[in-house]
Amino acid sequence: MDRTAQRRLRPPRPGARPLAVDRPADGPVPYTDRADIAEATAVLLAGDRALDGPVNLTAPTAVTFDDLAEIASGLTGRTVERVVMDDEEWMAGQVASGVPEPVARLLLTWYQAARTDCFAEAGPLLGELLGREPRSAADRLADQAAV
Repeated sequence: MDRTAQRRLRPPRPGARPLAVDRPADGPVPYTDRADIAEATAVLLAGDRALDGPVNLTAPTAVTFDDLAEIASGLTGRTVERVVMDDEEWMAGQVASGVPEPVARLLLTWYQAARTDCFAEAGPLLGELLGREPRSAADRLADQAAV
């Protein structure tokens, strides 16, 4: 989650605007905790388990920004809106905030790919390697809300 989204999850100052997740249209993504991936990678490298072909270490559940807004609402006790922005409007905002246009266009492709389900596949391997349930998007948002 980017720093802007993290700041939006903090309790608002009096008179602050409503909380919102304003991003382009998206699709399901199994947001995965880096520490979980590192731990599972260490298990693979140090262990005797042989895996054939590519290894996908993902959280077991894919979520959308709608899901994240709902989770954030529950964590903050305030309504967090999911605002779907037009791609070009989002791009213009990124460029206006100092992101180089080619970088903003590259970042936009992530949203475009997500909304065509390119990242939707989630699987159980991460949890199997960890021997426990991986941290969820809700767990990670709870950590950010507590900061």
